[in-house]
Amino acid sequence: MRMHVLDNEAEIARAWWSRMQPHHGRDGRSAASRRASIARLRHASSLMKAACEPATADLYDGLACSFPASDLPRVALVAGVLAHIRRDSHLSIAEALGRPHGRLPGPLLSPLRFRRLVAASEPESLLVAFRRVAEMLRGEMNVKDAAGLLMAWTDPRYAETARTAFAFDYHGAGFKLPPAAAALHAEIAEAQ
Repeated sequence: MRMHVLDNEAEIARAWWSRMQPHHGRDGRSAASRRASIARLRHASSLMKAACEPATADLYDGLACSFPASDLPRVALVAGVLAHIRRDSHLSIAEALGRPHGRLPGPLLSPLRFRRLVAASEPESLLVAFRRVAEMLRGEMNVKDAAGLLMAWTDPRYAETARTAFAFDYHGAGFKLPPAAAALHAEIAEAQ
């Protein structure tokens, strides 16, 4: 289950990610230029460094942000994490992390690491945590889900509900969401 209170913004971020891929070629930028932009975002050691990248400014403009003090760190977070995704996946991130993989008897992300991930709330700590998730998933993540999660988790209006839905999905129990989260999820699904 994918719960995005910011579905439109997540779709804009997914389109930005798609345009940043070296094979895209429709925006007048060379494949080498797009590769270089993604590489700089992958190597950005902080949100400030990611925010200084022109590609982040492109995403910021696409999202039509109007509050630089609060929106720029969130957009830099999204750009910094999406740069680590090499292939878009159909699975939600919570589902991918909660499923057994290969010969592992339990979920890909251990319960302890899962609790740490869900507890991360500051954009800098989310940057580190979600980059680790991308590495665990070998660069294959649901781009729209990642963008929506990062934006919701850093928005005080939606953070708690989005984290709750993520936890239920990780445990394969998204259908058992608490009433408030289920109502918000239903409202989001209707908007899609």
